[in-house]
Amino acid sequence: MTEKSYAQDLDVERISFGITSQYNIPGGDLGSFWGNAFGAGPTIQYKISKDFSFEGNLIFSYLKPLDKKNEMSLPKITLLNMPAGIKYYINFAPSQKQLFIVNFQAGIENNTFIYSGEGSELVEENPVESEFGVFLSAGIEFFLTNKISTEFFSAVQNIFSLPENIRIYNFGVKLFIN
Repeated sequence: MTEKSYAQDLDVERISFGITSQYNIPGGDLGSFWGNAFGAGPTIQYKISKDFSFEGNLIFSYLKPLDKKNEMSLPKITLLNMPAGIKYYINFAPSQKQLFIVNFQAGIENNTFIYSGEGSELVEENPVESEFGVFLSAGIEFFLTNKISTEFFSAVQNIFSLPENIRIYNFGVKLFIN
């Protein structure tokens, strides 16, 4: 008697690699004391079906204190953001050649804050802190060629931290090679 395998083979044709570049606008206390920052990093996407894909990112950002007077008392922050989620596509011209597709994405993320410089010992006992979060995103993906696409997106991150949640707004662009 042979056992039936339910494992599916990974279809490499469905995998896309890319890069993400985004502008981060922190809200709440984080935005009151640290400035906006650019972030960038690699992206991987797996197309589940015509309408859905799974996407993961690894984004590095560097936040500096807003006020030069506070630079001596507030640490600089390196933020390592690792979001992953499900993306849903809406194609407005399914019978014609695709020029663009609108998408919505939701998921979970891990945010690692690495404190450095003077003042880093005042933040926490440990200069590295990780916080769980969720995000929502909307974007428009344009197809430059059959194998290359670019996506303009906007996202809202909610990071569960104490004493208050942190909200970060992102605007950016992704470039995918299919």
